[in-house]
Amino acid sequence: MSVDAEVEDEFGAEGDVCLQLQADLIFTPQSQGERGWSYRIDDLTRSRFFRIGVEEYSLISLFDGSSTLREAWRTLQQAGVGNNLTQRESIAIAHWLLGSGLALAVQGRRVLSVATVQNEAGSGERAAWHPLFFRVPLIQPDSLVRAVLPWTGWIHSRLMLLTWCLTVLIASLQVAGQWPRFSASSVGILAADNWLWLLGTVLILKLVHEFSHAVACRRYGGRVGAAGVMMVFFAPLAWIDVTSSWRFPSRWQRIHVALAGIYLESGIAAIAALWWCRTEPGVLSSHLYNIVLVGGVSSLIFNANPLMRADGYYVLSDLADIPNLMSSSMQQLLGTVRRLLLGTPPPLLMYTGWRRMLIRAYGPASCCWRLFVYTCLILSASVLLHGAGAVLAAVGIAVLLVRPLKRVTADLAGGLRTGRVQIRRLLLVGATGVFCVLIPAFGVGWQQRCSAPGVVQFAPHSVVRARAAGFLTEVRVELNQQVQQGDILAVLDSEELETEVRRLRFDVEASQLKCRLLQRQNRIAEYRIELDHLTGLQKQLQEKEDQVSSLVILAPLAGTVTGRNLRTLVGAYFEEGDELLSISGKTGREMRVSVSQMDAESFADVKGRTVSVRIPGRLARNGRLTQMTPRGTKQLDLLHLSAGFGGPVPVRATDSAASSGLQTHELLTPRFSATVEIAGPATELRAGETGAVSWLGSSKSAGERLISGIRRWISVRTGRNDHSGG
Repeated sequence: MSVDAEVEDEFGAEGDVCLQLQADLIFTPQSQGERGWSYRIDDLTRSRFFRIGVEEYSLISLFDGSSTLREAWRTLQQAGVGNNLTQRESIAIAHWLLGSGLALAVQGRRVLSVATVQNEAGSGERAAWHPLFFRVPLIQPDSLVRAVLPWTGWIHSRLMLLTWCLTVLIASLQVAGQWPRFSASSVGILAADNWLWLLGTVLILKLVHEFSHAVACRRYGGRVGAAGVMMVFFAPLAWIDVTSSWRFPSRWQRIHVALAGIYLESGIAAIAALWWCRTEPGVLSSHLYNIVLVGGVSSLIFNANPLMRADGYYVLSDLADIPNLMSSSMQQLLGTVRRLLLGTPPPLLMYTGWRRMLIRAYGPASCCWRLFVYTCLILSASVLLHGAGAVLAAVGIAVLLVRPLKRVTADLAGGLRTGRVQIRRLLLVGATGVFCVLIPAFGVGWQQRCSAPGVVQFAPHSVVRARAAGFLTEVRVELNQQVQQGDILAVLDSEELETEVRRLRFDVEASQLKCRLLQRQNRIAEYRIELDHLTGLQKQLQEKEDQVSSLVILAPLAGTVTGRNLRTLVGAYFEEGDELLSISGKTGREMRVSVSQMDAESFADVKGRTVSVRIPGRLARNGRLTQMTPRGTKQLDLLHLSAGFGGPVPVRATDSAASSGLQTHELLTPRFSATVEIAGPATELRAGETGAVSWLGSSKSAGERLISGIRRWISVRTGRNDHSGG
């Protein structure tokens, strides 16, 4: 009995297509151990490789340009080779070959029209070029790598691997111990004055990264191809061709080559991190931080990320044994979109079980990651280069989307011409998709609970400030000392002010003598002019004498001395209005809160209303916002909340700290100060306890919060402090 009589023909018109394999393909059998054998397909022209099973290879090997898909499948069935290969799976293999550019359709009008679109997409990869993403080959380093291999092979030895593990572990623990300082150092990392140093660090570390790939590839007998520069959004990066590692029979060798760059780069970053932890803030510390950020953090986010076609992707592809993971998942995703919009049959997969699930999940995850990266690029360009940068980035990203949008548009146009597309279905699915994506992202908002750190202090509370500028010469109180209203707290000295008082006294006496002389000479007009001048001098003298008397700092009320320890600041210079210390009473408790700029507006809206006050180890209490400063400042007032004292507010050293001696740190970004009156018994709370105040903020959607959060993050890292999106 023939195969035709036993099995119903499911090929349809697609079975009449004749496939012709590309001439530059090499098929190599590989042993997979207990999993049997497979075949590796090397696409030499496009430097790609794929891995297929024995049955798939048996079918593909029959595509010589003269046999149709139906005839090739029948040949396998009659030979008893591909008994497990169904007709639907054979169609899926044919579409995968066409979509990947591994084969050409040479006949069959209907299938050729579809295959041509798919093949153009595949063959377009051969000459794909994008102004924001392109490679420039410069040298052929294979002979150089082979020459230095005897002196560099130790980099990938087992002893070095153990050393790397210990170094990375110790560095990670030490950075975690100094995390507030590490996080604070990222502020201004993308500022214009650091661009040149950061770019140099990137170039050097990426050269080391690619060199490590080359050494590992040569270590296993592979050949190193071309090397050069790759431009990614105008940022130059090094690249090297080690695609020969795809031919290694051991997956662990291939994984080693893929991870070699991250391995060496992160090792250098770990050494820099250990050095950074023992270095005081300065130029050296800044350069070490650049190395840690580029070689450690960014390398893990981008190179090790499997959602990008980088080192992590090839590791995942090898571990999952799906060498064409990216193309398979994208074809599956595009086929799903076609099915939803056009109602076409779902695409078939050559994988089963968890591999099938991975392929279906990888495509959407990769697209979401790309969308996030593109959003960050556009927002970064808008912050760094303003509107022109945003337009440039948007145009570049739009060019990236031209090909997939063109394919979908072609499918829609073809479906409309042939009548396969139902307008109602298209509109319904499109509207549903827009509703499911845009409405939750930008149309639905909710009130987010905001919080701000604070310190408990006695109430009533009075901040004692310098009423006149001067040097601190004497301190007569201690922290937590009880004082009465009018007690002397400290004394400032200002030679400039005292000199001005002496000069004004001399001018007043001289003017008085002149007035008396003019009056005796009966020069009335001149006498009146001089009398007005004398009145002005006496007023100025009174003001200066008041300022001199204010150099003696008095307690404005009875209470306890809180705030800073002034004895450590004797000799420091205070400007008029600078905070000296605080006096707190004992009749109540309040919390002094430090509010970020992004939360200042919503916090000001709750003035007079109830907020929640939380202190670790105690029950939550209600509070009421009583006052808030109208403007933000970088002045560090609440030492207990700063990162230097283990608090949550990041600070940095000031440039003038060494010369002034007044304050060695300032806030990274301006913050607002507020006072919250705490309800309940006052005796249960102690002054100096830290906690947080929480309240319901404004209503924003998830998309708005994401975009404003990215803009704030970029603004802080570029040192621009642009919080307009908050």
